[in-house]
Amino acid sequence: MPHRLATLMVSPSEWAARQGSAPAADLFGTLLDRFMDVVGPAASEATFHYASVQEGLRIGAGHGPNELATALARVDGVLGHRSRLLEESRGTVRISVAGSDMLASTSPVRHAVVRGMLEGMLRAVRGVPYVGRVMPGHVPGESILEFVLVA
Repeated sequence: MPHRLATLMVSPSEWAARQGSAPAADLFGTLLDRFMDVVGPAASEATFHYASVQEGLRIGAGHGPNELATALARVDGVLGHRSRLLEESRGTVRISVAGSDMLASTSPVRHAVVRGMLEGMLRAVRGVPYVGRVMPGHVPGESILEFVLVA
């Protein structure tokens, strides 16, 4: 038992060095997989998308329309990836996301977490709802998320 307790007491960076990957990402991915095993893929995707939208709303709260980069950085900190605004036109926002273990997966549930959090953050920052989709990026390790204003 002391070994297990000692493992729980190490810093996240030390744990990651010992394990070879980010502990939060591993734990969260494992929880998503187990939830999907229990309730099925459609219910899992809907549940985690909804929860992620709510978290995105919380993260984006207090940021104004000109503070999208700051709000994106907060989402990056939560999800452990790097994002940047690619394009913004009337009714459409395109965001590049790199280094995302969630988007590197083929799991629509994992994609729903990232998509939902960004949808919620955009709604909080812009004050209007968006719906998004995940597309392949232009370089390896990149995904493009395109969000369209809901009419």
